[in-house]
Amino acid sequence: ARLDHARAAVTLRRFDEALERLDAILAEFPDQPRALFAAAEAAYRQGDDARCLRYLESLPAIERDHANDADIKREFPELRYLQGVVAHRANKPVIAIRALEAGLAHKPDHLRSRHLLGGVKLEEGRFEEAIQDLKAVLETKPDHVEAKINLARAYDRAGESKEAINWYRSALATRKTDWELMISLARCHEELGERRDLLQASSWLERAVEVNPQAHEAYFSLGNVHRRLGNKALSKRYLATYERIKELVATQDSRLRDLNRRLQADPRDIEARLEMIAIHEEYHHVEDVLSGALEILRYEPRHPEALRFAALSFKLQGKLDEAEPLFCEALYFHRSTLCDRHPDKVGLIFNYAVLLQDQGRLDDAEASFRE
Repeated sequence: ARLDHARAAVTLRRFDEALERLDAILAEFPDQPRALFAAAEAAYRQGDDARCLRYLESLPAIERDHANDADIKREFPELRYLQGVVAHRANKPVIAIRALEAGLAHKPDHLRSRHLLGGVKLEEGRFEEAIQDLKAVLETKPDHVEAKINLARAYDRAGESKEAINWYRSALATRKTDWELMISLARCHEELGERRDLLQASSWLERAVEVNPQAHEAYFSLGNVHRRLGNKALSKRYLATYERIKELVATQDSRLRDLNRRLQADPRDIEARLEMIAIHEEYHHVEDVLSGALEILRYEPRHPEALRFAALSFKLQGKLDEAEPLFCEALYFHRSTLCDRHPDKVGLIFNYAVLLQDQGRLDDAEASFRE
């Protein structure tokens, strides 16, 4: 009964109350697995990663003691995935890899664990292992765009530019406006160095600056590519643009560092997160916008601006199923709080209409376009 009360408090997002109840249970019954599991979830959802990791330290002993308990064993893959996520965020790659591999020993087809394991190994420079893990994800789910991106990056960092190009192109077939992928793809062509590759690099870089005119990295690469192609005047013009935009980016980077310091002091500083999102949105950093919005939603699940940013970011990434419920929630709040002609509200309805059109729901899309 005490455990049920604590779980209810987690559901209601009363995390302090939940953790107080769960700690009291664990003080009397330190080996109670379900109390430990609930406490780890509550700490994670509260944003207290260090506390979450402390609860999960006893997982190996629980796995050993409950090896024949089917109900408890069923929880292990998700808990090991949670441990991997939190350890990765805490910059503890050894713990993250160990946790994810332990989870996959329980359930080899746990795709999120396999994908995160490939991503952590990629960050650690274990490229061949990362490639094998990411290929395993794509064998099970061939349309997993994030796995394609990480596989492209693994081949890229391993110096296999031709393989990287194939996977970057495959990812861009879905993520059509991802300017950062375009720059990465262009640099692989640039690395190959043949004239036809340099022309391909120039084409992708020009597309990148069409999507994000402030992508200073693209202008720098365009300057280098055209220098190698013998277009000296064009090279000089692109490099001058790079220098001009770089000064603006440096100012924003300084502001982002200040905001990061605020968040280290108080992870629940919503205003700081919103300001960071605004900066990332200006520079078309879709993944950073999405990450910031999802962090806000961890603390305030119905924050209207975070819902809007998350919905739009998922849509830009081509993740329509993830975007749709967020659009619906965001529209519910924006319809009740903003005037009919407010640009945020109109833009949200328009983007929702485009999403419905992309899903093939044309009657619903027409109604939203008319609205």
